[in-house]
Amino acid sequence: TIVTAAGSLVRSRLALAGGDTTEAERHATWLLDHLHARGVEVFVADALVQLARAQIAAGAGEAAGRTLGEARERAERLGERRVLWEILAMTADLRDDDGASDVASDLRRSALAIVEEIAAGVSPDLRSVFLSRADVVALRATTSVP
Repeated sequence: TIVTAAGSLVRSRLALAGGDTTEAERHATWLLDHLHARGVEVFVADALVQLARAQIAAGAGEAAGRTLGEARERAERLGERRVLWEILAMTADLRDDDGASDVASDLRRSALAIVEEIAAGVSPDLRSVFLSRADVVALRATTSVP
């Protein structure tokens, strides 16, 4: 299941990077079906995030918001901080698009707190790599800390 999940997520990301939102959604949806059929919950939040990315790229922001809501519930229930910060940051972007900038700011601060916790718990080399990820850099640049 781990190899299958990783492969499906990579195929979905590659399809999305190539601009094929339909194929990206297909891979993410297939993975969700595969995980549900086997009663596996570990990669569900990751698959939902990837599905939301494809939905956003396809212009389906409302559907992406629902997908991210489900992903957030699962990530919080299972304590999956690594994917939770991504969910919060993506949801913040959608809330900005809806004009809810205060909510978006709160979500970004929550995401940044998780990023900082993760970074504090790894070796200096790994911390440097993690903090240099484009999505982490963007989050840190757009998040005001009171």
